[in-house]
Formats: sequence, structure tokens, C-alpha cells
Amino acid sequence: MLLGDFFTYTIVDTKDGECNVRVSLNKNHAIYSGHFPQVPILPGVCQVQILKETLNDILKIDLQMDNAKEIKFLSMLNPTECDSFQITASYEKTADNFLKVNAIFFEGERKFLKCKADYRIKAISFGEAFKKHKCCVIIPTYNNATKIDAVIKDVLNYTHDVIIVNDGSTDNTSEILKQYPQILKVEYAKNKGKGHALKTGFKHALELGFEYAITIDSDGQHFAKDLPTFLNEIEANPKTILIGTRQLSQTSNVPSKNSFANKFSNFWYKIETGCTLLDTQSGYRLYPLLPLKKTRFFSNKYEFELEVLVRSSWKEIDTKPVAIDVDYPEDRITHFRPFKDFFRISVLNTILVTLALSYYRPIGIIRKYKKKKLKQIIKEDIIGSNSPNHIIALSIGFGVFMGIVPIWGYQLAVGFFLAHLFKLNKAIFFLAANISIPPFLPFILYLSFVTGGYVLGHGTWAVDFTFSMIKSNLLQYIVGSIVLAITAGSGFALASYSVLKFTKTNR
Repeated sequence: MLLGDFFTYTIVDTKDGECNVRVSLNKNHAIYSGHFPQVPILPGVCQVQILKETLNDILKIDLQMDNAKEIKFLSMLNPTECDSFQITASYEKTADNFLKVNAIFFEGERKFLKCKADYRIKAISFGEAFKKHKCCVIIPTYNNATKIDAVIKDVLNYTHDVIIVNDGSTDNTSEILKQYPQILKVEYAKNKGKGHALKTGFKHALELGFEYAITIDSDGQHFAKDLPTFLNEIEANPKTILIGTRQLSQTSNVPSKNSFANKFSNFWYKIETGCTLLDTQSGYRLYPLLPLKKTRFFSNKYEFELEVLVRSSWKEIDTKPVAIDVDYPEDRITHFRPFKDFFRISVLNTILVTLALSYYRPIGIIRKYKKKKLKQIIKEDIIGSNSPNHIIALSIGFGVFMGIVPIWGYQLAVGFFLAHLFKLNKAIFFLAANISIPPFLPFILYLSFVTGGYVLGHGTWAVDFTFSMIKSNLLQYIVGSIVLAITAGSGFALASYSVLKFTKTNR
């Protein structure tokens, strides 16, 4: 490898299928004392090697030159005169595991090399893939001695980075685990629940330097052959929880209570996050450990797997389904307790729904619109919407009302919740609520104070307006701002509806 000794590089720009890098040469490298000691040049073979190693490092893959369809050396590169240059490269992965590359080497207007080549992507073993991504497999188990041995053997075909958490098993699970000295075993005497076992596994994985963990159940329903499916998604979705989605409707031997529990959980997940997942109860998952590190989860039992999805969604950690196979053998042992576990899930959902509707859902909507530019909101959420005229007018009026009403700091949170509840256009509400931004804020405060004076019977426009005056006459300001909010909101709604109706801009 030449990288780091012969040359270094920095990324100027990179996006899917393209990269632009600046290369700096070590002009004192021994390679220049070879064939042309008096006039050192950068050999062409080195230029091609630089391209390969740079792409290796950027794409985190191992490339081997297969064929060079077109290599044109346009000029010589003397490192004592020009010890840095740029490479622009476009590349495309093919289905047969090749990388097609088209690159140009240049400095300013001067071009050194044009290259079109095919690189073979060298396959790596499953064990190397796990180590490359710093990924391990966590298997929580409780009294599954009849299946755990087969599950471990299946997983060891892919990786030895395995953590078994024996959650207080009272059968001969401990004896079976002694047969596998190559894996990490965490055992404790008292059964504490699947959630506790998973959190214990996460803790040990982080201590060992792992950044990802794939969890797989020990009851034999999952197949280790699906492990590569998760690994293949890491580079494209590095901070995403991957959910192994079972095709329950197409599996003939799914227990009815499992199917119902999954639909029950999916429903509440959508209420609590606004997102849709088809299998929130699947235990076959890939977790990015670092984004979850600072979250303190309060569930320790079966319901933990729903909590981690909901609270991760609130922290803007994405989730993505990946298709997996599943089997429910007749002798499968399950520890799901219909009454107790449904009760615990119901209690958890009561807490999560309360938190979601009172805080996290409104805050999530606010974050969504704050990330967008004004033109994007207008184009995607207003012009591109199908809202009828009366909804648009009500959204504008309600936005103006919430922008003026005196609940500073909570206007958007409360407003988004109510706009969602009454099915108003949230983008239009968001824009209208910004009536209280700094250029207009002094006028709104002044008009609120004056309006309050007239409502309370001592109104005048001749007010020496200051913030200290508002503090000493708080009731006047609050009454006035509420009246002004109702008046202005109603006025804007009526005016907007009249304009929309007159211009016939039905969407």
C-alpha cells in the first residue's frame, strides 16, 4: 500500500457515485531516485495505484484491477514542481461485483491522466465483514436449552463475535454454553426479563469496542443466513435501526397470539411516532450502539423492544425494515405471557402516548419544518398540497392566532398538536405563526397592550411603551393579546378565504 507514505489525500467533495479529492505527494520519496533521478516524474503505474487506493479508502472496499479500457497520459508530473493535484472520479457498482471507474487527474487547467478502468471488488469473509463494521451478535436466552445449541452453531458459521446473555435460566443452558469457550457469556442467577438481557448485552458490546449489535432470538425462529442482509445495509444506513421483518401473513404456522401482539404493537407505534412499521415485535434486529448509548430505557421485560423503537424515533434515529425468513417449530418454547405482557405493554403505551402527544410529536413536526427552507415549504407543503380553500384559510387564521396568543415558548408545540388534531395544513400554519418573529414582535406587543387597555376601559394610543410597563400591567397585556389574537386570526382567515374564493385557486 502506498497510502500514507507515498501520498495523502483530502476529500474536496463526494456524493453517491462521484468523488473529488486533492492528492499531496511526498516529493522526497525514494521512488523518485529510480529511472529518472535527474528529472523525477510520477510514474503512470503509481497514478493508477493512487486512484485505486483512494477509492479503496473512501468506499471501504478492497479493489483489484481487472482491466483498463482506456488510460491516456496527457503530460508528465514532476513532483518537485507540482507536488499536489486533484482527481475527479465517477464510479458505478455493477451486479457482477465490479466497480466501473472514469477518472481525470489535473491541476488547474492542466490534465495529467484520463483513465477508464474496471476494478473487481474483492469478496471478504463474513467474519471479516463483522470485524470491518465492528459488529457483534447478541443472543438473549431464558430456558431455551432445546434450541440454543443449534442457534449458536448456526451463528458461528458467520462470526465468533457473539455475546450470549443467559437471563437466569433454570434448565441446562449453562452446561450447553460451556461447550463454546470462544464466545462471551454473561450469566446471572435471577431471571430479569428480555429487556434487561438486551441492555446488558449492549453494555458489554460497547465495552468491547463494538459499534453495532445484531440481536437474534434463541427459540429457533430466526436463521443465521439472514445476518449478511443486515451487514449489507450498514454502509448505506449507518445510524439506522434495522428491523428483521417477518412475512407473518405468508407463514402458515404463526401462533395467533403472536400475530395479534404484533398488530397491536404496530398500531401504537404509529400513534406514538407517526411512522409505519410492519413488524415492531421482531427480535431480529441490528442496533447502532453509539446513538443509543445515552438513552436510559425504563423497560426491562418483553415491552423493551417497543420502547427502544419509539424513543429512538423521537431522537430522530431512523428505522428500516429488512426482509427475513422465519419458522415456528412445533417444539418452540415461548415465554410470552398474554395477560401479564399485554398489561405491561398497555401501561408502557399509555406513558408513551402521553409523552408523544404532549411533547415529542409536536417537537418532531417543528424540527421537520425548521430544517426546510422557505421555498421548499411553499413548493412541497403548500403548492403541492391538496388542501381545500377553507382549510388553507383556517390554517392561516389559526397560525396568526397562535403567533399572537401569550404562551411564548409553547406556541408552535401547542399549535402543531392542535393543527394535527383538527387536520389543518401544518406547513401553512407554521408560516402564519411566524407573524411573531422579531420585525413584527414590537408591534404585536404594543397592539396587545393598547387593545387590553380599551377592553379594560382605560384605553389610549398614547402609551410610553416599555417591557417594564408590560410587567407592571400584565393583566392588561394578557387580555389584550388574547383579544388581538382572536381578532387578527379571524380577520386573516376571512380575508384569505375571500381571496382564494375570488381567484378560484382550488387545490
